[in-house]
Amino acid sequence: MNTPTSTTPINVDTLENVILFDGVCKLCNGWSRFVIHADKKKTV
Repeated sequence: MNTPTSTTPINVDTLENVILFDGVCKLCNGWSRFVIHADKKKTV
C-alpha cells in the first residue's frame, strides 16, 4: 500500500489560508462565519 509522505492535501496550495471545521459545533460554525465575514482582504 502506497501512502503519501506529505500531510498537505492534494488540492490545497501550501500558501493558501484554510479554515477547517465540521459544521456541527455552533461555536466553531459561528467563529468560522465571523472570520470569513471580517476578512476584508479575502485572505481566508
